[in-house]
Amino acid sequence: MKSGDIVITSFDRERLVNLIGKYRAERSMMPNIKKLEDEIARAKIVSMYDVPADIVTLNSRVKFRIVSSGEERTYKLVFPHEADVDNGKLSILSPIGTSLIGFSAGNVVEWEVPGGKIKIEILEVVYQPESAGHYNL
Repeated sequence: MKSGDIVITSFDRERLVNLIGKYRAERSMMPNIKKLEDEIARAKIVSMYDVPADIVTLNSRVKFRIVSSGEERTYKLVFPHEADVDNGKLSILSPIGTSLIGFSAGNVVEWEVPGGKIKIEILEVVYQPESAGHYNL
């Protein structure tokens, strides 16, 4: 896999497309909806049974570093209604959440956030549901 390539499972793709549709139906102006659509459009889609264990999928727990500050964080990537940053749950629709989906450990992602562009280095996928055999999360 090349450095800029992303991989999304067909199951995650279906759920994310439904999420986008819900926000569009509600005419919600979530700024990351378009960015998430763009990521889905460029992603390689694979079966949930074939996704490499180091790829960030929905409900993965991922450890990453903000390159400029060196700050390390670990979050579970979740749907917006489950998000709770104080308890380690980051929404897929947050700028950093959208930037993580489909990338793998070792990737450095440059992404636009409200304060400007940042670089995020994915250090480790601590837990990935698919590699753990948890296919219904």
